[in-house]
Amino acid sequence: MSESTIPAPTVGATVHHVESDGKAGPALAHGILLGPRTLLVPDPPRTVGDPWQSLAVRITVAPDPGDGTEALRVAGISLAAFATDDVRAAAAFLTLLTPSRHAPAPGEVTRDRLNDTLRQYHGDLWAAHAALGYPVRPPERATPPEPWWSDIPVEGFREFDDNWCCLGSNTSCCRELQL
Repeated sequence: MSESTIPAPTVGATVHHVESDGKAGPALAHGILLGPRTLLVPDPPRTVGDPWQSLAVRITVAPDPGDGTEALRVAGISLAAFATDDVRAAAAFLTLLTPSRHAPAPGEVTRDRLNDTLRQYHGDLWAAHAALGYPVRPPERATPPEPWWSDIPVEGFREFDDNWCCLGSNTSCCRELQL
């Protein structure tokens, strides 16, 4: 088999509530691993946005390179949203307690490229991140997202990309913010 026919690995991540016995409960949401310590959860359900929840993230790679699935605890949560006249979306940024060994390396993404891609894909965070080079595949949804955040006022892309740039460990975006 030639290298050109080998499928690129896809990184999958699911967010779970940590049960009282310390084990992960059922999956609450799917996410996109932005960096070694940051997971973006598009259109998060209310339970993922609750800072009092104890959460864990299960990260897998397909095809499995042999180092298995990771189960990492969540240290913190930040919520962000963006809205324009025709696009509106939100995400939870989860900070992982320990770094993932499966962190993607999509290359540098500037603030302008992020915003252009989000507009191009009408706020579809899964499609936008795939276009930016993240090794993701959107999950199949049995139900539509829970838009509990849709009435929260937001101010365009700025708040969202501030979180994305710095929490996602994207150095070129963070440098832009510091200017």
